[in-house]
Amino acid sequence: RGEAIIEGDGGSRLKLVFQNENLIASLDGRVLATVPDLICVLETSSGRPLQTEEVRYGLLVSVVLLPAPALLTTPEALVVVGPRAFG
Repeated sequence: RGEAIIEGDGGSRLKLVFQNENLIASLDGRVLATVPDLICVLETSSGRPLQTEEVRYGLLVSVVLLPAPALLTTPEALVVVGPRAFG
């Protein structure tokens, strides 16, 4: 499990918590997305998606948040794919 802090142009800070995949995205302490939403980190210059182990200091990235389909947000599904499923 790890964390990455992405600093925006205006001084904002996006925190990503990951464990093999991005689990939580929060902006200045406010949660924006969490699994099962897709939190995608892209290399800004090429648009190439980055795996969690590729994110490093100095890399210019863009983050895209895609909401989970309704089927994955039911109480039953969240037991398996929600944040608690990752500890």
